[in-house]
Amino acid sequence: MNSSGESKPASAPSLQDEDSAVALLRHLDEERGKMFTEADYREMREVILDELAHGARIRPFTVFTFGIIALGLVAFFVIGLLSALGDHAGDYTLALVSAAAFLVTVFFFWNLFSGIKLDAYRSLDARLEELGQLRRHNLVSPGEFAEIEAHILIARQRQPNS
Repeated sequence: MNSSGESKPASAPSLQDEDSAVALLRHLDEERGKMFTEADYREMREVILDELAHGARIRPFTVFTFGIIALGLVAFFVIGLLSALGDHAGDYTLALVSAAAFLVTVFFFWNLFSGIKLDAYRSLDARLEELGQLRRHNLVSPGEFAEIEAHILIARQRQPNS
């Protein structure tokens, strides 16, 4: 129930989820031609549908980017420590700031990795329901629906029984 005493439909939370395929595709459709070019729209739509069909995954470039950023922050930390212990003893600002930035980077990457891991544990019914919502809201064509449904079902068959 909301503050006015009305109850919300059972499917309302999933439609309001900002990360759901329905919400993302609706937003893309609304901003098509305004914020996104047609090519950008098609590319982002393809990525969203691919993630629904095959599941979320970390791309190698993402890992590479986080690795480079982490190495740079560790280097700044070491430089900050060495300079604080050297001639100008006592100024640990660079070391502290780079250590804090490194921890934030690790936290962000851990959250990204955890979210992808959680997506892998989504049930078959939840993934098919999300696909059904896309179809009910005319956000995918019948052909796209059949192709994505096939990928979801095939991926489920390949997983070992737990």
